[in-house]
Amino acid sequence: MELVRSGVEVFAREAEAWGLTPGPALTIALAPVMAALAFIAAVPFPRWFLWLIDEDSLLETLQFVLILAAAVLLARLSATLFRGGRGGMGTLYLLATLGAVFVAGEEISWGQRIFGWSTPEALETLNAQQEISVHNIHGLHGPFIYAVMLSGMYGTVLPILALTLPPERRRSPAAYLLLPPLCLVPAFFMPFGYRLCRLVLRPELYVAPGYRVFVITEFNELTEVCLYFGLLVFVWLNLRRLRPGATAA
Repeated sequence: MELVRSGVEVFAREAEAWGLTPGPALTIALAPVMAALAFIAAVPFPRWFLWLIDEDSLLETLQFVLILAAAVLLARLSATLFRGGRGGMGTLYLLATLGAVFVAGEEISWGQRIFGWSTPEALETLNAQQEISVHNIHGLHGPFIYAVMLSGMYGTVLPILALTLPPERRRSPAAYLLLPPLCLVPAFFMPFGYRLCRLVLRPELYVAPGYRVFVITEFNELTEVCLYFGLLVFVWLNLRRLRPGATAA
């Protein structure tokens, strides 16, 4: 019980350092968990489940909206840092902006289904989904998966390890820009935990082929939503912290 109480106190202190009261911080932390439970609840209803994960349906739309919104906020944060004379961090966030724009384009196959573009024949033979995207090209999908997993690991492990640092180091300007708050650990854990489980435990080998394997595979769509949600909230919290008149933590 004492361990739980200590954990709650640490969570509340970390939330306060980011300008959050415990209520909103807990809501942010629980959002990915509730989304995962909703996903699992839809599994016994194939019609609804297929609607969730279908091309251009709910989860894919959320992925695009979240990563595009993150790209916009990343650009704003980069500009804010450059104006504040922090060129190094500004450059880092500019690169992150370009990365987010690229991912947003990939999520909608660069507008292929929106504008009705056909896939070039040369790309069609290389792409597992026969669409205009880079991450589905044979040989590149694996590195993309590892990139998602490592991004999730970064946002999961580093905020926890940072608790071992002295408070003044955790509250430094650079630390705020590099270390997500504890309330975002569940969001980043979703892609990290999922990919780690797939790589180490191989759960698809222990269920009957067919729908159950399909469900395990498609859970990936939800984990990407969680990753983009975590990035969006992290950047928004930093923008809010750096806005004129904001109280420094």
